[in-house]
Amino acid sequence: MKDLQALRANRPARDAAGGGITWRKFIEKSEPEFDADRQPVLRAPTGLDGMDAVELGVTRKGLQSEDAPADLQRELMIFRLKQTLARSRAPRISGNELREDWQLLEKIDEAGQERLSKKLDQENQSVSQ
Repeated sequence: MKDLQALRANRPARDAAGGGITWRKFIEKSEPEFDADRQPVLRAPTGLDGMDAVELGVTRKGLQSEDAPADLQRELMIFRLKQTLARSRAPRISGNELREDWQLLEKIDEAGQERLSKKLDQENQSVSQ
């Protein structure tokens, strides 16, 4: 739990993830659905017209999608780990599953940093041209 708090403190979530939706709004507006591969996802509209939407896989495999905003992936994993490690009850997953979740969170964090670096590089190139 201390590692989770330290990770969150070192890199707080931005106000708006991909598609301009915050974690809080995503949770409030999301509905469970199945994607094209019949995998469970949470889907939330991002625009006023309801046509634009963001999908976030809810399984370990689905969470590793590059289509979903890294900030939303990260917040979902943090929420999952916090619930798993809550002091009021015994953990509902094994030590191996907990380690896999932690490794997935680290992987999501690294991928988010890479995407941000690429985006900044592209912006810098377009400014210099």
